[in-house]
Amino acid sequence: MTPERWNLVQEIFEKAVTVAPADLASFLKDACKGDAALHEEVLSLLKADEEEGSMLEGHVLDAVDVGELSDALSLDGKEIGPYRLIRQLGEGGMGLVYLAERADGVFEQQVALKLIKRGMDTDRIIRRFEAERKILARLQHDNIARVFDGGITDDGLPYFVMEYVDGEPIDTYCDTQKVSIDQRLALFVTVCKAVMYAHANLVVHRDLKPENILVTREGKVKLLDFGIAKVLGQEADHTRITQEGRRILTPAYASPEQLKGDDISTSSDIYSLGVVLYELLAGQRPYDTPPSPEETQEPDRPSTRIDRAIRSQDTVTADTISKARSTRPDKLRRLLSGDLDVICLKALRAEPTRRYGSVEAFSDDITRHRAGMPVHARPDTAGYRFRKFIERHRAGVVLTSLMVLLVASLVGFYTNRLATERDRAQREADKAQQVAAFLQEIFEVSNPSASKGETVTARELLDKGAARLESDLATQPEIMATMYDVIGMVYRELGLYPKADSMHRQALVNNRKLYGNESLETASTLNLIGYVNRRQGDYAGADSMYRAALAIQREQLGTEHKDIAETLANLAVILRRMGNRDEAEAMVREALQQRIKLLGPNDLEVGATMNNLALILSQRGALTEADSLYAGVIEILKETVGEAHPGMASTLNNRAYVKGQLGDPGAADSLYRAALAVKKKLYGDVHPSHVVTLNNIAAQLNDQGKHEEAEPFVEEALAIAEQVYNRPHPDVSHSLGHLANIHEARGELAKAEAFHREGMQINQSVYGAQHSRVASSMYAIAGLMAAQEKYGKALRMQREGLAMSRALTEEEDLAVARDLQALGRILADAGSLPEALPLLREALELRIKLRGKVHAEVSASQQQLGEALGKAGRTEEAEAMFNQSLDIATAISDETQLAATRASLATLKTEGQP
Repeated sequence: MTPERWNLVQEIFEKAVTVAPADLASFLKDACKGDAALHEEVLSLLKADEEEGSMLEGHVLDAVDVGELSDALSLDGKEIGPYRLIRQLGEGGMGLVYLAERADGVFEQQVALKLIKRGMDTDRIIRRFEAERKILARLQHDNIARVFDGGITDDGLPYFVMEYVDGEPIDTYCDTQKVSIDQRLALFVTVCKAVMYAHANLVVHRDLKPENILVTREGKVKLLDFGIAKVLGQEADHTRITQEGRRILTPAYASPEQLKGDDISTSSDIYSLGVVLYELLAGQRPYDTPPSPEETQEPDRPSTRIDRAIRSQDTVTADTISKARSTRPDKLRRLLSGDLDVICLKALRAEPTRRYGSVEAFSDDITRHRAGMPVHARPDTAGYRFRKFIERHRAGVVLTSLMVLLVASLVGFYTNRLATERDRAQREADKAQQVAAFLQEIFEVSNPSASKGETVTARELLDKGAARLESDLATQPEIMATMYDVIGMVYRELGLYPKADSMHRQALVNNRKLYGNESLETASTLNLIGYVNRRQGDYAGADSMYRAALAIQREQLGTEHKDIAETLANLAVILRRMGNRDEAEAMVREALQQRIKLLGPNDLEVGATMNNLALILSQRGALTEADSLYAGVIEILKETVGEAHPGMASTLNNRAYVKGQLGDPGAADSLYRAALAVKKKLYGDVHPSHVVTLNNIAAQLNDQGKHEEAEPFVEEALAIAEQVYNRPHPDVSHSLGHLANIHEARGELAKAEAFHREGMQINQSVYGAQHSRVASSMYAIAGLMAAQEKYGKALRMQREGLAMSRALTEEEDLAVARDLQALGRILADAGSLPEALPLLREALELRIKLRGKVHAEVSASQQQLGEALGKAGRTEEAEAMFNQSLDIATAISDETQLAATRASLATLKTEGQP
C-alpha cells in the first residue's frame, strides 16, 4: 500500500468512527465511490478497532497492510530522548514496542519504549495512546508495570517509557513451573492486590487476562496493558476509547455488562479475575463458548470440570492438568471442591450485584481459605464453621486441656512475632516511599513550570538534591543516609568522583551513628567509597575500604555469603592494579569458589568472576588457563542468556585477544568476527559498540602484515563513530590511531603522524589538555618523529608526555613505564646513551614490578635495553639482557618477540653492536 493510498484509508476511517451504526453502510458506499478494495480495507480497519484497543498486546489495524509505511521504520540502535533502542519486542497495527536502554550514562536501565508508528499518528489514536500513558503514570505499584518517562521524538511521534517485564503469562508460568494450587492462590492474591491498588486510584483495567498478567523467572507478578482501561468518573476525550455501538474487549474474559455495552465498574474486573482464577485452578475456562450477553448461564464448578475429565475415557486431559499442579487428578478434584468452587462461582455471577463487592473481599476469601478459615462466600452455618475449625486444629481437638493452653500460648507468641515482622516490613516500605518522594521532589525541578523553560542538567538536579538533604531530612536520619549513598552513586556514574566521595563519606558518618561501626550498612558504604577511590586511582585508599568492609561482613555473615564474594572480587581488582597479583589471584579464586557454591556453576556472577580471573592470568602470562576460563564463561552465557547477548560479544572479544597473545591469529580473527556478528545481530549494522571490535580485527590483521585487508575494517569503524556521534569522540580518536598504525606499518610515516595528531586534537577536546589519552597520543607521535630522525621534536614531545603521565597518577603505572621506555629509546637512537640507559633500566624495573617477571612487555624492555648496551660497547651485559628476553619470550611462546630478540642478538655477535 502506498502512503497516498493509506492516507485515503485513514481519512475515511477517521470519519467512519463518528458515524452511527445504522448509517455506516450508506456512508461507506458514498465515501469509497465504488472502489471495492478500498471499501474492504476500511471495513477491516473498523473490525480490528472493535476487537482490541491496546497497542502493547492488541492488533488494532493489523488487518491493514501498511507495507511501505512499516518497512520504512527501522529504529534498532537509534536514540530516542535519553534512550537507545536495542531490539523490537512487539508490533501492533498502531504501535511498536522496543527494548531500550539509557544512552546518556546517567543510569544503567533497560526499559520498554512504546511509540506510535509513522502513519498511525491520527488524533484519535494519539488520544488513546496518551490515555494509556496517563493512566499508567498515576499507578505506582510494585506489581504494576510503571511508566518512567515520555516525550516526543524528533519526528513528532509521541512515546512513553515503561518498565520492561521479562516474564510469561501467569497461566503459562504456573503450568511450566508445575506450581501447586496453594502457590497459584498466593500468586493470584498478589494480582488482586495490584488490581485493588488500581481501583483505589479509580482505574478499571477492563482487559484482565493471563496475557496481561506476567510472572518473571523470579516469581514476580507484573500487571500490564492498560490500553483500554477506564478512569471512573471521567469520560473526557482523552479516556473515552470506545464509540457508540462498538466495544473493545477480550470476549472470553469480558463480563456480561461489557458484552452488552453497559456502564462499567470495578465489578467487571472482578468477573475477569474470576475467569483467570478458574483457569489457574481447573486448567480450563468456565465456558467452552462464552454465553451471549442475554444469557445468565452459571458455569460448572471447577471440581466438576476435573471430575468430568477423570470420568471420561480420555484421561490425558486430567493427567496433564493435575501434573501441571504437582498433584493427581483425584486429589486435585478434592482440593477444588468446597471453598474454591464457591469462591470462583461467586466472582463469576452474571449480575454484578451478586459478585464480590470488591477485589479486596475476593482476595480476602482466598486468603481465609489458605489459612483454613471460613470463607464469606459460603453460608455461615455452625456446622461449616465447626468443620473448618477441625480442619485447622485436628491435633488440638484430641489433646488435653493442657495442650489447648499450650496451643493458645503458641498462637499468642507467633501472633506477636508476626506483628513484629509486619511492623519491620512496614518501616522498610515507609522508608522506600520516603526515598521515592524525596527523589520525586528533586526531579520536579526539571518540570518546565519549575525550571522556567531552562534546561536542567543531571548534575544540577543532583546538586540541588544534595544541598537539600540536611534541611529536608534532618528528622529522618535513616532516609538521609540512604539518600547520601544514592546521590553519591549517581555522581560516580557521571564521573564526578570528588562529589561522589563526599556524599558516601557523609553516609558513612550517618550509618555509623545509626547502626554502629560493625554494621552491614556501614560495610555497604565502605564498599561504595572503595569503588570511588578505585576510579580516582587511589588504590591504597580503595584497598583499605574494601578490607574494612570485608572484615565487617565476615564478622556479621560468617565465612561464605554473596556479599562477601562481591567484596572479595572488588578487592582482587585493586590488588591486581597495585601489582600484587598473587593475593589478587587468591582473592578472586575465593570469590569464584563462593559464588559457585552459593549460586551454582552456571550463574552469570560466576561467569563475571571467571572473566576477572582470566584477566589476571592473561596479564601474568598464563594465557592457556585464561583461554580455558574464557571458554567456560562462553558456555555459561550460552546456557543462561544465549549467544545473542552483549556479554557474549564482550567475552568473545576478550578471548580473541588471548588467542592472539597465544600466537593463534586465525582463532583470534575468528573470535573477533564472531563478536562482531553478535553485536550486529543485537544492534544492526551501525552501532557504537561495533567500533572497538572492528578496530581489534584491523589490528590483528595489521600485526600479520595484512595491511590492505585491515584498512576497510578501520574505515568502517571510523565511519560508524563519525555517524553515530557527529562530534569529537574517543571512538573517532581510537579509529584514527588504528588507521595511523596501518600507514606506519606500510612505511608511510608522515601520513601516520598526521592521523595521530588529528586523534590527539580530539582527545584534547574531549578530555582536556592534561589526560592519559593525550599522553598516549604524544607517545605515538614522538615515536613516528624519531623514526623520521626528527630527534629534537621527538624528544620534546616525549618528555612532555612523560611529565604528563607522571603528573596524572600518584602511583607508578604502565603509562609511565611506556613513556620511560620510549624516551630512552629515542635518546639511544639519537646517540645520547648516558641519558638513555638509566631511563631504559627504570622502565624495565617498573614493568617487572607491575607486570611480573614473565611478560611480553618485560621481554621487549630487555631487548631494547640490550640494544642500547650494545651501542654503548657493553657487549657482555647486552648479551645477558638478550638471553633473559629470549627466556621470557620462549616461556610465553611469543614468536614475534623471539624473532626480534634473536635478530638483535645476531647483530650484536656479528657486528659488535645492533
